[in-house]
Amino acid sequence: MTTGGSAGRVALQGRVARLAPLLLVLLVLPWLIPPYQTILLSYGLAFAISALAFNLLLGYTGLLSFGHSAYFGVGAYSVAFLVKYLHLASMELYLLGGIAASAFVSLLFGLVCVRYTRIFFAMLTMALSQVLWSLAFKFYWVTGGTDGLRVSTPTLLGVVGGPAADKIGFLSHAYYYCVLIVFVLCVAILWLILHSPFGKAL
Repeated sequence: MTTGGSAGRVALQGRVARLAPLLLVLLVLPWLIPPYQTILLSYGLAFAISALAFNLLLGYTGLLSFGHSAYFGVGAYSVAFLVKYLHLASMELYLLGGIAASAFVSLLFGLVCVRYTRIFFAMLTMALSQVLWSLAFKFYWVTGGTDGLRVSTPTLLGVVGGPAADKIGFLSHAYYYCVLIVFVLCVAILWLILHSPFGKAL
């Protein structure tokens, strides 16, 4: 057992050593490239977080899901509703609200889809995500329909950003680093899941 544990630690240290240069590049990029490209990279990292979850489901369990866009959309709309109806302007609360709303919807989807596999699972997830898309499209007085809802620049840690802040500057630096931190945390959490007994069962 000790030998296996030591080998696992060595393997982890090797992976961290290989990924460290990439993380360093991501840390300094906002200071080297134009703000627009940094903002695009932020969006890319956000989609990469979604891809991590999709990879866990399809790559390790073999379940093809067409419902991940629904969780992504629910998280986005929950933030917009926090702004529109509760007038909140905290990035931390946006993250918590988006995670909670997406987790709740995924739990509901899971109750419906848990007993199905293969094409049945894929079709059910597609149907459920289309239901949410239809609701967002039809209830335009709530969701804004195809126009969506406007979200002002939030505050990060209570000191950075805010409605009066430079939006481009906020998105290309504070927001970028916030997304990068969340991305790194998600990678670490996924690694822990995959190397746990539950992950080995998957």
